[in-house]
Amino acid sequence: MMKRLLLLASAIIAIIGCGQNQDGKGYTVVKEFPVEETLEPVRVIQYDPVESNILALFRAGDWWISQNIQNYSGESGKCFSLLDGDFRTVVQFGTWGRGPQEFIDPSYHGYEGMKGDSIVITVRDWTMGRLIRLTAHTGDGGYRTELIQDFHKSMRAIHPLGQGRWLCNADNNRYYTTDSQGTVKTYLEGWGEGVNEAIEAKITYQPPQLTSETISPDRSHLLVYSLTWPVLYLHSLDNGERLAEVYVDYGPDDIHSSNYSADLSYNPAEYLGHHIVGMINDEGGYSPVPSRIVIFDLDLKPEASYSIAPANYSAIDPATGILATISYNEETISLYDLSEWLH
Repeated sequence: MMKRLLLLASAIIAIIGCGQNQDGKGYTVVKEFPVEETLEPVRVIQYDPVESNILALFRAGDWWISQNIQNYSGESGKCFSLLDGDFRTVVQFGTWGRGPQEFIDPSYHGYEGMKGDSIVITVRDWTMGRLIRLTAHTGDGGYRTELIQDFHKSMRAIHPLGQGRWLCNADNNRYYTTDSQGTVKTYLEGWGEGVNEAIEAKITYQPPQLTSETISPDRSHLLVYSLTWPVLYLHSLDNGERLAEVYVDYGPDDIHSSNYSADLSYNPAEYLGHHIVGMINDEGGYSPVPSRIVIFDLDLKPEASYSIAPANYSAIDPATGILATISYNEETISLYDLSEWLH
């Protein structure tokens, strides 16, 4: 239905501002989307934070994976929960610690498949700079780990690109490609300007913005989404070129102005069919202001914006188009139907 409306409303063009950033590369600012509507959830599920204290959700085959919030009270807890289609906890696995088979700062990285009754995922241990394969039994939660790559320093991102190449992002938040030893760095366009490794290696250094990223299903593009500002960056993984830099509502001049008071950011942005779907929230999703689901084409041209209930995090099922959002305050998971954007 929405796509038909887009075709019928072809005369309605998104209001877009253009400009150049400090390195002379162009950017756009989207002030309005061709379609702007309110989207209601098709289902709202209450979850028990004692059972699975959800920080983030990820779709993994027929399962959902919950990355859990670490419990510092001394009680035992697991890094991850395996959830069924109704978001009920099936089993938990992964232990925090410094011992064998344990994690200091684990982040879900990706789904590799099923091996008998076990699920195989990859986990990035941020503080240790490691990418690890984790195989967990879906019955008893027993698991084993296998080291894939170790860069021996904190890493915000580690992605294998094949043929011995890796895409990395260290604590100074600069994306680059390197070899398995991390000795040769090639910064992606826009991320290598003004590097001062001595200053940026200090524990007190704070990068101008924090980001995370998604690699396209065909592994040809890198989509970077800001956790600080309402901006997306699109890069070619062939040569690192920045293909697009797109802001929503506020551009760089606004953001760097002393009068800027908004607290808008993405959390996260993902691929769905031939589209990119991101969730923008205000003040990290704790504000009563509605969150927004924004949809772009693969070149980051705006297509639609949906207002939804305030949320802290979202995850999409690329097979069905169901988007799940989490509200920490309400302890709910809300499901939204975006299936019309599957193709």
